[in-house]
Amino acid sequence: MQQNRRRRLQRQQRRRRPERRKLLEILNVRVVGSGDRIVVFSHGFGTDQSAWNRVLPYFQRDYRVVLYDLICAGSVNPDHFDFGRYKGLDAYVDDLLAILDALRIDRCFFVGHSVSAMIGVHAAIRRPTSSSSSSSSAPPPGS
Repeated sequence: MQQNRRRRLQRQQRRRRPERRKLLEILNVRVVGSGDRIVVFSHGFGTDQSAWNRVLPYFQRDYRVVLYDLICAGSVNPDHFDFGRYKGLDAYVDDLLAILDALRIDRCFFVGHSVSAMIGVHAAIRRPTSSSSSSSSAPPPGS
């Protein structure tokens, strides 16, 4: 009985997840710069990818830089936000890993501000080979 319920919930969650290519559009994914190495910048709650505008010029000469907005950012259509799905960090980690998959990124440097620092840690735990290194900017207390 418990297993049937778990399977049903997993099917419902899969139905709610947008396909990977569509996710790139929903989360305003941008790839700028050149270089063989890749760095992903992920902002914290209460802002969007524009938080990285002042540091971006220093990276895009030597790196391919991936920027995206968390689903809760003001720049993302709120119709895509699902309170049930995004009640914890798992869905945010799913989004990050889906972006990496859609862009065919096997390894990258990850820079996360605030809650994104924890998203990066969870992604690295879930997929240890995807992150060359991780940097946390103002991680939440207790992390």
